[in-house]
Amino acid sequence: MKKTMIIIHWLTVILIAMAFLSIEYRSAFGKHSLFHDVMKTSHLYIGFLVLFLTIFRLIARQFVGGMSLDIPKSNFRVAISHFFHLFLYVWLIAMPILGWCIISAKGSYSIPFGIPSIISVMPHTTVVAIKDLHNTFAYFGLWVIFIHASVALVDYYFMKKRKL
Repeated sequence: MKKTMIIIHWLTVILIAMAFLSIEYRSAFGKHSLFHDVMKTSHLYIGFLVLFLTIFRLIARQFVGGMSLDIPKSNFRVAISHFFHLFLYVWLIAMPILGWCIISAKGSYSIPFGIPSIISVMPHTTVVAIKDLHNTFAYFGLWVIFIHASVALVDYYFMKKRKL
């Protein structure tokens, strides 16, 4: 089952990369192109897949337990590690829900997988505010992921050998 958790972890990483790339490069061939529409729709579906996968991961984690490193850690490192992981799980759930709120509030999109709206149609200014929050939270989360990956690489390649 731990192998399954590792696969879920890397599948989540791939989906996040795909979500980021699909929305960042959606206008590469113009805003009114088929490519734009496909990338935007892909972003929506990928977001829901991240949400479903994260919920599955949290449920599966209850049966497997957390991943552990062989490196003895100080209490400070453990606390920081727990905080980062908690943030990442909240982020992995909040980002798709914010996206779901955006498409629900706009009222002009078909929600992926036939899922119902999460909120009523709202004024444009409210939609823009939700979208701004989604964008800001996205970039903040990507920085946290970068820090998480950097620390994991340092732990794996340097700390593991030294047993610090």
